[in-house]
Amino acid sequence: MIRKGLSFLLAASSSYKTIVTSETIHSRPTVADPTALADIFPPLSSSSPNLCSGPLIVTATFAKRLQWLKERQAEGQRNKVLRLAIQPGGCQGFSYNFELENFEAVAASDQVTTYEGHPVLVVAEEMLQFVKGATVDYHVELKGSAFVMKENPNADMSCSCGTSFSPKT
Repeated sequence: MIRKGLSFLLAASSSYKTIVTSETIHSRPTVADPTALADIFPPLSSSSPNLCSGPLIVTATFAKRLQWLKERQAEGQRNKVLRLAIQPGGCQGFSYNFELENFEAVAASDQVTTYEGHPVLVVAEEMLQFVKGATVDYHVELKGSAFVMKENPNADMSCSCGTSFSPKT
């Protein structure tokens, strides 16, 4: 919903925090009510079958957020995947970069991770050594939300926010 002419305002309801800017109203669950997140991103139960296959692991929260983003694309533009790239920088030496990309642009040498049989995450073969076996998640908190690297077995050290790492030597 777009509202013009409103100044920045924070208003709390019982389970959602609403942020109003001059252009858009955004609602998201508050951290004080963790059950509100379960309605949006229900966790996988321990008895759930392995829904993910490929060189990386993605969580149900990751898959649901990517689906939400895809649904908001223009008709005919919804065949998107998230590309994971590794770039120099960040507080630990290398940083993770996530970007939406058309699935048709994926190269034959790219490594694809699927969730429930659908391609969701792509990483270039030459970057796989830095992230193979890692878990990618979508993290929501009051200060913002983002796709983050939750666990990376190839990292010697990682920052607490999950956006940068130093590789094992």
